[in-house]
Amino acid sequence: MRKTAKIIIMVKKLARAIVEAVEAHGYNILLNNGETAGQRVLHAHIHIIPRFKGDGCRFLCEGKPASFNELVRITENIRRTLKEPKQ
Repeated sequence: MRKTAKIIIMVKKLARAIVEAVEAHGYNILLNNGETAGQRVLHAHIHIIPRFKGDGCRFLCEGKPASFNELVRITENIRRTLKEPKQ
């Protein structure tokens, strides 16, 4: 867990430096996991994407609406998965 915290701290520090260096208005942090999510190389890496007002870059997905019962079922599945011992 400590390595993860160090990585997040470094990404935040690096992102602020990038934003200042390119005079961006903000940034996105992107981590693709799995081919369906857009991962093209098989190792963990984090994208820091500087953003500018009116840049036209959007990360919107058209998801399907879920019913209340479906959300309850998903929540229960997540809780059960979190309780399962690691293998």
